[in-house]
Amino acid sequence: LNDPDCLILRENDETNLAQVHALLSVAALSGGTLIFSDPPEDLTAERVALLRTLLPPLPHAATPLDLLQSRIPERLALPLKLPEDAVIEGCDVPAQTWLIVALFNWTAQVRDVKLVLSPELISRIEIEG
Repeated sequence: LNDPDCLILRENDETNLAQVHALLSVAALSGGTLIFSDPPEDLTAERVALLRTLLPPLPHAATPLDLLQSRIPERLALPLKLPEDAVIEGCDVPAQTWLIVALFNWTAQVRDVKLVLSPELISRIEIEG
């Protein structure tokens, strides 16, 4: 389920680049509709490149690994099983099964975060194909 907010890609005084990366990552990992209102011709090349990383949208949403353990999930995992003939631009690794993991720090404090991908954790993540 996704309740999309408009993605703000333009440079502004309210968000820094790290915050933009975090918000775009959450939107992408939601597996839902992506809406942006900024005309691409008004964006810097760097911001257009960020937009391109979101397209096409992912086929399904990531799983929060810390659901009900944090007020806002900070650890997400998204397994992807790609078609055998899939080609990922700029990647030499065969496109088969991938696990995208995202770690977020929603606090204003710098934190070291560690995620151990144990067999028990991986077994909780269903791989959809």
